Amino acid sequence: MLKSTGELERNMGTATVPLCQHWMDNATRCRSPAMRGTRYCYSHHLAQARGARKNAERARQRWFESAPLEDAASVQRALMQVMTRLLSGRIDHKQAGQILYKLQTASMNLRSAGLGPPSDKDQCKKGGWRGFTIPRKFKNQGDCVSFVNHHGK
Repeated sequence: MLKSTGELERNMGTATVPLCQHWMDNATRCRSPAMRGTRYCYSHHLAQARGARKNAERARQRWFESAPLEDAASVQRALMQVMTRLLSGRIDHKQAGQILYKLQTASMNLRSAGLGPPSDKDQCKKGGWRGFTIPRKFKNQGDCVSFVNHHGK
């Protein structure tokens, strides 16, 4: 009773009904009647929709994971992206809170690693000035101390 029209079909009385196009784990097709206007039966249509929603959610979350947080400017850019997405409703408050916590941790790590701008003259002493790259690389200890005097907290 199978017709070979390219798409698997079954003759049910006088009507020809397209069959579900879902492949099972054992390399056979589902063979249940497909819902009208779709390629899948009811069960597999729901499964396909769930999978599509999960993939879309993963793609929405991936934007943050793809941005490396290697300096203060990249942390600031990520912070602005979170705020923009939160205000536009593209992320919820819970996810924003989780990302903001990660940004806070990254900011603290940058500060303690000496990668951020120096905030104290003592950070410039004993060769400490060599470890700073933000806002720029310092020429010597005096250059670092001068920066702290003009921009320090």
